[in-house]
Amino acid sequence: MQRGPGGGRGGGPGGGRCGGGPRGRAWRGPRRRATRRPAYGRTDLVADLVRANEPALRRASAGGGALTEYLSFRLGDELFALPLRNVQELYPYKPLTYVPRAPEDVIGILFVRGLLVTVIDLRRRLRLTPADERARGRILLVPGPEGETFGLLVDEVEQVYRLAESEVEAAANVLGGNTAEYVAGIGRRDDQVIVLLALGPLLAAGR
Repeated sequence: MQRGPGGGRGGGPGGGRCGGGPRGRAWRGPRRRATRRPAYGRTDLVADLVRANEPALRRASAGGGALTEYLSFRLGDELFALPLRNVQELYPYKPLTYVPRAPEDVIGILFVRGLLVTVIDLRRRLRLTPADERARGRILLVPGPEGETFGLLVDEVEQVYRLAESEVEAAANVLGGNTAEYVAGIGRRDDQVIVLLALGPLLAAGR
């Protein structure tokens, strides 16, 4: 597979098409060079989000009980979140290197400090209407199976929520029995409803 900096989809400016395997071969994800995963820390943007919401986080902590921090983000008008511990880094959206014969929701690959990252359009994986405008988009870098790193493309990153167990409802109790397995629960804070995603099933859905 050709490696290089991210380029426009379909061979646009700044990058070419990425080579693929034999015709008809099932998608198994891009091959990646054996490399040690970088020691990611919280990026400045994540740290800024935590600091900006610190007063609200302290108020949430005052209630006692087990608390979990979630990074929230927008997909259209809906608010979703992942556990903050699952988000290694936030990366600005940029043109990606196109991968032929990949699933529709795998929109390309990029390289972050030499590490190959497969990027998933979270709108498409959740069967939402694809977005035309990505100017404010962010890519959430998250750990995957077998030491891989994946990127989840979202419309806009919102803020950090610290939710107690009492503020989280089981998804089946709210959405019904046909709930997709990648929804871990529903968080409620004031009048805000937050769909909490489970990272493992979310990544496994396209494999």
